[in-house]
Amino acid sequence: MEGIGTTLVWGFSRALDLQRRDALNEMPLTEAGSTSTADQEPLKMLLVGSGDIRHIVKTIAHNWRHGNRELHFYIVEPQVTTLARMLLLLSIFCEQDTEMGLEERTETFLELYGNILLRQRTGAFVQERASELIRLITGSFTNLEKKLPVAVNLDSLKFRERDDLEFAFNFWRDEKKKFDIVALRDLRLQKYYGTRYDVRENVVDWDFQMKLKEKAPTINAKEFLRWRMHGQAFEIRESTVSVANRTLATVELMKQNGLSVTKWGYFSDIVVGPFLAFGTYCEDDAMLKVVNGTRVKTAKDISHRNVKALLHEYHHGQVFVERSEREVPEGKIEEIEEDNPAKVMPPYTPSKSVLHLLPADMSHLLPKLVRKHSGSFDRIYIGSTMAHRIPDLKPLMRSDGVMLVESAKFIFDLSQEQALEFDKRVLQLALEASLQTPGRTDSRLNGKGAEATGKQEADSFEFFAFAHASIREE
Repeated sequence: MEGIGTTLVWGFSRALDLQRRDALNEMPLTEAGSTSTADQEPLKMLLVGSGDIRHIVKTIAHNWRHGNRELHFYIVEPQVTTLARMLLLLSIFCEQDTEMGLEERTETFLELYGNILLRQRTGAFVQERASELIRLITGSFTNLEKKLPVAVNLDSLKFRERDDLEFAFNFWRDEKKKFDIVALRDLRLQKYYGTRYDVRENVVDWDFQMKLKEKAPTINAKEFLRWRMHGQAFEIRESTVSVANRTLATVELMKQNGLSVTKWGYFSDIVVGPFLAFGTYCEDDAMLKVVNGTRVKTAKDISHRNVKALLHEYHHGQVFVERSEREVPEGKIEEIEEDNPAKVMPPYTPSKSVLHLLPADMSHLLPKLVRKHSGSFDRIYIGSTMAHRIPDLKPLMRSDGVMLVESAKFIFDLSQEQALEFDKRVLQLALEASLQTPGRTDSRLNGKGAEATGKQEADSFEFFAFAHASIREE
């Protein structure tokens, strides 16, 4: 599929709190932090082809709401470059004792997540952090490891894959290696649009009106057009961007003089965009307000609010409350306290989390997983590009486990009929694997209207939820 590319750098659905059994519902079931987990075993979650760390950061940020349980994430991605990018973003999110304030950390996270061009300070940060990540994966002493509450387990990776991780980090910090991301992305655009390239604004408008507007109403036409045309999703105040975001670079084998050679390029999404992960839902109803038929906040605003709130919850174990302008008397200048890293907050230590990086070759990995982890995963998440693996991964589920599968809702390369066939195939694979949808059916398959759950704005069927056929929901 030419539009979404060959390698994921972000996913095509909203972030989920995977610790919840009802992960598709954003509404809280119990009082935050009321459940005692002292005697519970660590929660084990397998993520296959998720494309980014959106589910991981939301799950660890909300862990205090569930009693601060120990969490183990097992990650499988088709390309090692995706794992490298996940480690970078996770280090920004989880690092303690940092000089970054909450606002700057939020902006840096989103900037690296969804913009092809960076500020100079962010580019310098990537170079410095790449060096630290190299030391982390090679077993050298690093201050970063001491500042990360999340442990990274590389024991399952082959030496070749560890070398590939180091190769990616070295590319990020080596300015001598040319990487003109604007030109490389434009080549993708030219190939994708073909003869429509000169009128691509009209194509983008058609895609927005016909494929996105009703499915993700928080995304507005202007920000979608800006990203499709220029690759910038999350503009940062009044800043100048000039540094290529090398974390978006991916590798492909290409022909050169009759030989297959490895080339760095921009081989990822150019049609959907990075707004879906954090920009289509919010617990704060004010962020979803509509006035005279127009939304007050954009997907960029909502993404910023959500990432900021997740950061606050992870590091402080309490709900984030945005300071309202109405609370400040007119004419009074007040310091923005939440952006002050020295501000005294109640003591809080996030529970232990472990990120287990697994080999990319599923044909070799699956037999080992079944032997070692049969029936042991509480949650299994499968991205839409890996949905054909449902029967292979089912033996890894606990008897009371839940499998979440991303739908084709936002895969623009598919027609409506193809997306429907994809979803039908997912349900068929689940049926053949003796899985059931606990209390849920996709309305698109039976002609009924979609019923939204929770506070998220889009309809509910970005995912399918499956359980063992013997388990029934109350």
